[in-house]
Amino acid sequence: MIDASYEEDVELIVIGVRRRSPVGKLFLGSTAQRVILEAGCPVTAVKPDVGPRREAVAGTAKAGHPSHAA
Repeated sequence: MIDASYEEDVELIVIGVRRRSPVGKLFLGSTAQRVILEAGCPVTAVKPDVGPRREAVAGTAKAGHPSHAA
């Protein structure tokens, strides 16, 4: 994947990550970390889905807008 990020026309790599104990990291390392640090393009790391999703709302409410609570 790292080599391909330099050799191909790769715009973005998306890679999954999971929590690992410090001992697990010591013995197994982190493939995701290596890709993040060595890839020749931007990398987005995503964590596994851990349950019900919560809706995130960004921005501000404006007076008179239907979503603005009176």
